[in-house]
Amino acid sequence: MFALRFSRARASVNCSYVNLRIRQLASSIDETMDIYESSDADGSNELTISNAAEKRWVRPGAAYFVATPLGNVHDMSPRARAILCQVDIIVAEDTRTTRALLRRLDQTSPLSESVALRRDKQRFISHHKHNQRSSIDEVLRHISDRQSPVSIAVVGDAGTPGISDPGAPLAQVLHQRGVPIYSIPGPCAMAAALSVSGFTATPSLFVGFAPVKGKEREAWLERIDNVALRDATVVLYESPHRVLRTMRDIAKLSCCSTPRRRGVVMCRELTKRYEEVLRCDDVQQLLDILERRSGEPLDGESNDGAADSSIRGEFTLVLGPTERRPGASDVETVDTRPSDDPDGAAAGSSALDALSSRFEQDSAAAHMLLRLVETTPSLKRSEAVRQVAVSLGLRKKQVYEVALKLPWPAS
Repeated sequence: MFALRFSRARASVNCSYVNLRIRQLASSIDETMDIYESSDADGSNELTISNAAEKRWVRPGAAYFVATPLGNVHDMSPRARAILCQVDIIVAEDTRTTRALLRRLDQTSPLSESVALRRDKQRFISHHKHNQRSSIDEVLRHISDRQSPVSIAVVGDAGTPGISDPGAPLAQVLHQRGVPIYSIPGPCAMAAALSVSGFTATPSLFVGFAPVKGKEREAWLERIDNVALRDATVVLYESPHRVLRTMRDIAKLSCCSTPRRRGVVMCRELTKRYEEVLRCDDVQQLLDILERRSGEPLDGESNDGAADSSIRGEFTLVLGPTERRPGASDVETVDTRPSDDPDGAAAGSSALDALSSRFEQDSAAAHMLLRLVETTPSLKRSEAVRQVAVSLGLRKKQVYEVALKLPWPAS
């Protein structure tokens, strides 16, 4: 009898809990639908920049981590922009960059008078790696004020905050203080590069920017080597003036040496005018391309001044899982048999390498030319050839031959 009563009581408690969860979910759905119901003049329910800014998206005492465009301002969602308009404080990695972004957004779609007034009352807090402690204390002082709690938005210079920027320590402290945190997803260079790489995303490791020097850099490279040997995809960021040195260090790792091969995808200037996505069969092939663009001589070559442009743009690099080279074994073997034509074999290998290099250069030039035609249809072919030649460090004649094979809009 006691067991029967206990069973009935437990069933009653479970039913009460289920009913409570159903009511909570229904309430959440109602709130969400209420937020997204925005009617235009023609009676449609499309969420646009103009009507999103009029809705109340933020709550006092909450923090919103807002993703910002990597380069193309149109990648900013209406919801993200509305939150940046409505929060009381914007915590930015660089306030100058964020203010410039807000001005560009206002130019693409002017704000109403009421929203513009709210924008004028906003405060900015600079939060970067050199002032983390003081800026976090200032944020906590404002968001924890019980008399007048404020809402904040956390943004980086570009992309999703908290990924390779000082946003992560701030999020950790906010969690410890019990502050509600909401993610406003959007552009992310790591995810964008991984999606177009063609490599499997599981398992994968994101290692961010390489440390400049010392034991930290050695540990960073060792971590890549250890993970890569387990056939994982690795994603990293690098700046234009350090990418060559970083790729040289990675090329020396055991995970990239014979008989193993690691495909690599270079994403440069993602979403910007000169966006470039280039996939190479191995790290050494990409390193050769970068060295040509930098104007530095390759091993065994002399610099004749043909490539005199510097490397430009922000880089996101994706190292694919290790693959065994065709016909290669783990034990290196030496062919001691006499050859009838050793010089001819060497010449054939050299010719094949030159053909592969020319193919990669032409592919990169064709990609950039098509991007220019897409973004600037009125651009003359000669001007496009000049820009691409300078950007890739190639001769104009070579780029012009590629341009002649592409469809070009009539001027």
